[in-house]
Amino acid sequence: MLHEAGVIVVLLRTQRERLYQALGPLRDFRPHEWPEARRRESISGIREVIHDPARWYEAIHSHIGTLERLTAEPKDEVDPLRDEIGANARNITSLGYTIYDQPGEQADRPFMLDFRTYLEKGREARSSWKDDVHPNAPLVGPDVLIRDSLPALFWLIENAQTEKEMDDLRRLADLLLRTRSRRDDEELDQVVRASVSAFGELKGVLQARYPELPAPSWVEQRL
Repeated sequence: MLHEAGVIVVLLRTQRERLYQALGPLRDFRPHEWPEARRRESISGIREVIHDPARWYEAIHSHIGTLERLTAEPKDEVDPLRDEIGANARNITSLGYTIYDQPGEQADRPFMLDFRTYLEKGREARSSWKDDVHPNAPLVGPDVLIRDSLPALFWLIENAQTEKEMDDLRRLADLLLRTRSRRDDEELDQVVRASVSAFGELKGVLQARYPELPAPSWVEQRL
């Protein structure tokens, strides 16, 4: 159980880094600081996340399933922590609402209308945009939301020049970095931190009960 929970935490932290590396810089997008070469590099990085050659989400779901089948004593202390880690991992890897039907405030509606316009522009400018998605890309997790937003996202990265386009690209990148859970109320960072905290508590409980367990120091290491 300690091993499986630790692997999930490592995978969540690694995937968070991948998402931030690909989308984070766009939240500070300024047209004059983004020449054509940098825009191409950004699109290439996002493609890497979408293609997901290492199949991060598939691995996370596999370890969630294993963790949920395991049990240890004392159950009243262990089970809630185990379940929290699994729930947080599913939260990050669940599509939940899509960007299209996400319940939003009145103030969000103009942005959603503009987003649909960018989608159409992207599809017209890049008729083969679906080729940007590897046919074996997993159909679970935040990658789906990013994938479905590619025409708008790529069009903005390639063409944004005006103040409005700049603001819309920043907003879209920020939205894609949020957790796409059905709660839809937590940032990616918050969910990962909660998982790390729950793992720390789980480790303390299990090592107190089973002193012979080796300390899983590898959880703090980067893949």
